[in-house]
Amino acid sequence: MFLVFVVSVVFEDYDVAGVAHVLSISKATGLMLFLAALAHKRYCFTELPRPFVLFVIPGLFMVAHCFSNLSLLLPSVVSTLTYLQMTVMFLICSNILRNDRILRNCLFALIFSITLLAVLSRLGITGTERSLMVATETGVNQAVERESAFGVDENYIGMVYGLGALCCLGVISQRLQLFAFLKVMLWPAFAINAWSMVGTGSRGAMASFGVSTLALVFMSSTGAKKAVRLFRAVAVVGVLAVLVWKMVMSSTVAVDRWTNTLEQGDTAARNVIWSAALKQARDTWLFGDGIPMAYLDLGRRITGFNKEVGPHNEFLNMLLIAGVAGALGALGGWYYCVKGAWRARATPLGLISFAAVVFALTMSNDVAVYHRKIFWLTLAMAYAAGRMEPSKTMPARANPTRWRSGRSLPNMPQDRLRGQEREEPLGANGRIGSQARPAGGSV
Repeated sequence: MFLVFVVSVVFEDYDVAGVAHVLSISKATGLMLFLAALAHKRYCFTELPRPFVLFVIPGLFMVAHCFSNLSLLLPSVVSTLTYLQMTVMFLICSNILRNDRILRNCLFALIFSITLLAVLSRLGITGTERSLMVATETGVNQAVERESAFGVDENYIGMVYGLGALCCLGVISQRLQLFAFLKVMLWPAFAINAWSMVGTGSRGAMASFGVSTLALVFMSSTGAKKAVRLFRAVAVVGVLAVLVWKMVMSSTVAVDRWTNTLEQGDTAARNVIWSAALKQARDTWLFGDGIPMAYLDLGRRITGFNKEVGPHNEFLNMLLIAGVAGALGALGGWYYCVKGAWRARATPLGLISFAAVVFALTMSNDVAVYHRKIFWLTLAMAYAAGRMEPSKTMPARANPTRWRSGRSLPNMPQDRLRGQEREEPLGANGRIGSQARPAGGSV
């Protein structure tokens, strides 16, 4: 059931029968996941993660703001329930994903679903094109086509494709134990996801992919010597840079948008929006304004009309919605997710989860993600990766692991390692738990 939910997350905007705003595919599977979690409370609600507690803080402010303006009660309640739903999803997923086999299967399910979306987009099934007016060198606006899916924002779709390409690259580079044909299949999956990401023309997605790829390659904790690791990293980055550059140059919209950025400083009015958001945050820094009042106020500051405008930055978004306390709560939750992903670098997953959370948080500076399930799923994977419970299906690396306590454990047989993680006492003969004999006794 959980893997079905993971696959459906990518297709949350797919409208099957014109009722996606009420019950989409991901909402239906999410509801079934929640009901299944209630039936397995001892497993799905075992631990109350620190990030979850911190993520609830902005939600409490949003609940309070629902009753500050009764004329906006309905949209406020809908937005608040959406955010609280995402936090509950994080709670359930972070507990389920502590099992290393489930976490690995979740990673492959995410790669499969994103690649499937990219293939459907390449075939034109998802309604991929949307016109955009860009300025040419002669000063005349020209219509170009940005690729999308299901009519949603191209920057968000670029984020989805970029995450898929990054996960493919991570699985290949971190040398997970896979069948040879699976490793071969990951290369075309990476290529089609990267190609689709470039086709969206999302500069934020391409820049975030570059940053997270550097984190994945240069910080890789393999057993190779430092010089060998550095040479390998430079070679991989060089090859990827050439491939992505070829893809960018083959896309008209990507070339036009990057040219406008580098030559004219065009940021799609992000600088104007961020400047206005900072001024608004100084006026409402203590408690924020909630949704949608914060967006309406920002729209009036920028356009002069009652139009909702988002800040296009998740930290500023939390600051405008829930004030400084809510923003710090969200920031603290992100910190624990990054910390968990960093601790997981000694596990067989390596830096996959770390690179994925770096990509998601970097991309949050370009697109609204507080209501996107794939963003919260990435955070849950990152946090759970640092608290994985080792199993026989996924052997540890030769180096000491940091699976539970965060301390480097001495090299020892896996049964001894698992015994220490359960904090079972050692007997006088050095055995664990029920196998221990009394000191000086005999069996």
